Amino acid sequence: MRYDRSNPPDGDRIIRQLTKLVDDNYKQERNAPFYLEKIGLSLSWTNKITDYYYGKTLKELLRDRLVLEAKILLSTTDLSLKAIADELMMRDQATLSVFFKMMTGERPRMYRVKSKPTEKATLSVQVLPKPLSFSTN
Repeated sequence: MRYDRSNPPDGDRIIRQLTKLVDDNYKQERNAPFYLEKIGLSLSWTNKITDYYYGKTLKELLRDRLVLEAKILLSTTDLSLKAIADELMMRDQATLSVFFKMMTGERPRMYRVKSKPTEKATLSVQVLPKPLSFSTN
């Protein structure tokens, strides 16, 4: 189907379909043509829709989804950086590190340290005996 100003695509339907496609395929499919073919839109129309709903291009959505998954794996697992790179279908640990730092401004190891919950400090309270009261009656 051909879309133009007089026949715009249904943005709500398209964004739901695109979001599901990205969530299901972001690890192995990182280039726009795969998604454009599936939703049947041009890059221009797709970016108009993604910009309207998310304020981002399709390329930015794909990168953000990959960063989100990296952050989840770094903060919730003890997987090595190599294992995380493998999980995200990246060439190697160095590629993950460069990508993560470029997107977030920090190294994956530092992000992991900062995002891991710390043990809550236990507060010990010493209970003192009740003071004696002297009454003068």
